[in-house]
Amino acid sequence: CSAMTLEMETQLGELPEWDSMAAVNLQSFFLQQFEVEVPLELMADQTTVEELLAFLQNPVTSEAAS
Repeated sequence: CSAMTLEMETQLGELPEWDSMAAVNLQSFFLQQFEVEVPLELMADQTTVEELLAFLQNPVTSEAAS
C-alpha cells in the first residue's frame, strides 16, 4: 500500500476509493462537524482540494447565490 500526498492541486477523483458514496459521506461530515452544506456538484471528480477549502472558508448559501 503506497501513501498518497495530498496537495492543493489534487483532484478529488485522484483519491483512492473516491466515488459517489465517498462524496456523500464527506458532504455529511462537513455538515455535522462544521455546519456547512457543501453542494454535491462541488464533490465532482474534477474539484481540487483548493477549491473545496476555498468554499469551506467562505460558504455561499443558496439565498446569497440568488
